[in-house]
Amino acid sequence: MPDKIKIVNEAVAKGFLTAMLSNDGIIEIKWDSSLEVVEVTHLVKMQELVAELGAGKKMPLLFMPHDFLHVSKEGSQYATSDEGVKFTLAIAVIIDNLAK
Repeated sequence: MPDKIKIVNEAVAKGFLTAMLSNDGIIEIKWDSSLEVVEVTHLVKMQELVAELGAGKKMPLLFMPHDFLHVSKEGSQYATSDEGVKFTLAIAVIIDNLAK
């Protein structure tokens, strides 16, 4: 039986997000439930936390967005820029409804 996945480190940006590094080397990003629109400032903070948890290396990210969360146009542009993926190796997004 495989080992259970456990959180080995966590970083919180209050009002923005929680980033959790698991023992399988994946960083899970949970956006704050009060957040409706992800802006560039949120993504910059996310990259800072990923860099901290991953010791400056590119890391695989797992996003689990809550209902009604979306990314602004500027946020989308930043997210696909060189700066926006500086510490991102791969991205997976889990959704429970395609309308999200």
